[in-house]
Amino acid sequence: MRDSCPWRPSAGFSIPRIFAILMVAAILASASTAAASAQAPPPQTPPAYTPDSIFMALFANGDALVEYDVLMSNSTTTTTAASKVKVKLFGTNISELIVTDLDDKILPFKMGPPGEIEITPGNATGARISYLTPDLVNKTKNTWTFTLEAPIDVAIKMPADSVSIDYGSNVPLLSQIGSQTLLTFKAGSIRFSYIIGTLGTEDQADITTKFADASIKQAKASYQGIVLSEEETLLANAMAAKSAGKFGDAIKLATQASDQVQRVIGEYTAAQSEISRASSQISQASSQGRDTSRAASLLDQARAEFSQGKYSQARSTTAQAVAAITDAMQFPTMWVAIIGAVVAGGGAGAYLFFFKKRAGKQAAATTTATTFRDPEPNGSDAQPALEPQEEDEREPEEAGAAATTSTPPPPVESARALAEISESQIDTSLLARIVSRIIEEKPHLRPEDRDVLGFLAEKEGAAFESEVRTRFSLPKTTVWRLVKRLEREELVEIRKAGGQNLIKLRFEGRQA
Repeated sequence: MRDSCPWRPSAGFSIPRIFAILMVAAILASASTAAASAQAPPPQTPPAYTPDSIFMALFANGDALVEYDVLMSNSTTTTTAASKVKVKLFGTNISELIVTDLDDKILPFKMGPPGEIEITPGNATGARISYLTPDLVNKTKNTWTFTLEAPIDVAIKMPADSVSIDYGSNVPLLSQIGSQTLLTFKAGSIRFSYIIGTLGTEDQADITTKFADASIKQAKASYQGIVLSEEETLLANAMAAKSAGKFGDAIKLATQASDQVQRVIGEYTAAQSEISRASSQISQASSQGRDTSRAASLLDQARAEFSQGKYSQARSTTAQAVAAITDAMQFPTMWVAIIGAVVAGGGAGAYLFFFKKRAGKQAAATTTATTFRDPEPNGSDAQPALEPQEEDEREPEEAGAAATTSTPPPPVESARALAEISESQIDTSLLARIVSRIIEEKPHLRPEDRDVLGFLAEKEGAAFESEVRTRFSLPKTTVWRLVKRLEREELVEIRKAGGQNLIKLRFEGRQA
């Protein structure tokens, strides 16, 4: 019997049932997708900026000058020029706020909620945010306390005549900038206390001696083998004066010890660097087959002086070692010329001797055989004077050629020499007076700008950027912007020397 409904499936599945199954599967898939999306974390937005450097200067009234550098993320700089970046500041009471890019060009901004600003960086890759705030320092009686949660390392310049009492767990690196102290803290919680202007008291004597002791211990931990025997003697005398109730003497001696520690550190690092550089030069000269025995002996002497703490003397001996390398290079060339001249002269003399002897024999033979006659103008009597003359002229040329084949490389030059400052201009007292006149004429210069100008005067008018960073313990970006500010003021010029930035004081035409 034939089925009257040929479209009906022979199995047990009907079309409505298939649709129902598909609907249930779709619902289950939708539910599982929703559950997975609920469990997956939301996509993270990259930060709009990254902290780059933080420098703060504390004042006697409790205010803090903040210089906060941030770098913009790639997503910020590659979007539209109207993109906004919200930056959280340190403190909520903000005044004298300035925002610039890395070239010191003003960037637009507006204040957001307390402690936050909104910057429009445009195409700028970074921003420097400068402002004053009183929120970081609190005072209890005569003690000031600084508190900060730092995302990166922070350099803090202390007020003049201030002494830190307690650093807590985050102990900073200490260095001196003139009469002021620079504290460099690691990222994290920073909390320390200090006092200002309590000279001559027992508390001040106690604090000053503790600071000197901390400076000596830190220097010994940071600079291997540094000799601070004189500074330790000063500290011991300061402790004795404090025990005897002579607080003024204790403060004076302890302060002297702290200042000398910083001076010795500078001499230590300079001598160490120069010894290392001289060692490389001697090794290079030795590999070229030159005699470096005297230079090596002087360098060993410099190392011995360095280990004894005679850092200035070690630098002087190192300079002699470098000069001995140059002497070793010039010595063979000089003797080649001398020996060549002696050989030429000896050869000419021998030639004349034998020629005259031969000519004499010929003359004697002629006398016995014939009558006397005058010598011919171009005869044998004129010739001997010509041949040695040619020999004598040729030999110095060969010696000169030999001398040019071993021209020594130029010695290591100072920053002053690279800046082409003549010896007649190296009067540091005159340069100091010129810098003082510049500061009087430009009172708007920042304190750190003035310090760098003074440092250039001390360095005979020129110094490498790396020397400036080392001297003032400042980040590379901070020093570069500082130097660019001075360049715009037409006070310095920047040159490239040996792959480094050479900073030269522009004092030509200025009167002291």
